[in-house]
This record gives sequence, C-alpha cells and structure tokens, in this order.
Amino acid sequence: MAYAVIAFLDTDCVDWVPMKWITNATGADPEDIVTLVENHTSVRVFWPTSSNPYNVSKARNRCSDREMNWPSFMCRILGTASEYTCHN
Repeated sequence: MAYAVIAFLDTDCVDWVPMKWITNATGADPEDIVTLVENHTSVRVFWPTSSNPYNVSKARNRCSDREMNWPSFMCRILGTASEYTCHN
C-alpha cells in the first residue's frame, strides 16, 4: 500500500494517510504524486469522522477506502512511502 506524509494547511500538523484518501483540488484522484510534492501543491485529504484515535488508526493501518461522509481538509504532501512498518 502507498502512504503519504501530509501537512494540514490550517494547523501545520503533520500526519500520514493512505494515498487513496487524497484527491486533487478538483476532487479527482491525483495522477502524479511526485509533481504534487515537488510543486508544493495543495490537495484535499479525507479524514475519518471518528473522534476515537483507535478507530482512525485502524482505518489507516487497514488502508480503508475513504467514505463520502468524511470531511476533507486542505493539505500538502511532504513525501510518500510504499509500505508502513510498525516497530515495537
């Protein structure tokens, strides 16, 4: 699975999400992530509505499909990774 490290534009918080939670400004799935990163292009990132951090973490780790009722936030992609590995 592919993941992105993102910075939320309104809060400057940094987090990671599955790539399939990201859309470009027009709502389409981005085709060239490298260009978006290099050009510091803003994208929309869908985020689960759950206030429970465990549920959000579970959705990310499972690379769940985004749901249309999730709110979206303007972000910038800082980088990408093809796998996520947990270290205990």
